[in-house]
Amino acid sequence: MERIVERIASETKIAEWKQSILSKTHEQLHSEASSFLIFSLQWKDLERHFESTREMILTLYEEVERRETAISSKEEAIALKEEEFELKKKELNEFNLLIEKSDAALKKRKWS
Repeated sequence: MERIVERIASETKIAEWKQSILSKTHEQLHSEASSFLIFSLQWKDLERHFESTREMILTLYEEVERRETAISSKEEAIALKEEEFELKKKELNEFNLLIEKSDAALKKRKWS
């Protein structure tokens, strides 16, 4: 009977030891599962942040392209106006020269 009691005591200690190991393993797995869940949530948040940033950059890029197109159109219009201005300036210089010649001719006739 003593052997049975010893055996029961030994088996009980082994069972307690195994239970302790399983309990520690369970706690570790639970802790890692919580960490993994937190990591997953943080990862999803980071993905949303990157997507939002990408969309914002794309929107800003499109706005810059629109502005560049508008500026290019305005530059072309300014270049045309500058050409027109130079032509008008040349015409005005020609008229001034003609006026000066006519004025000189009139003065010459007047004194002759």
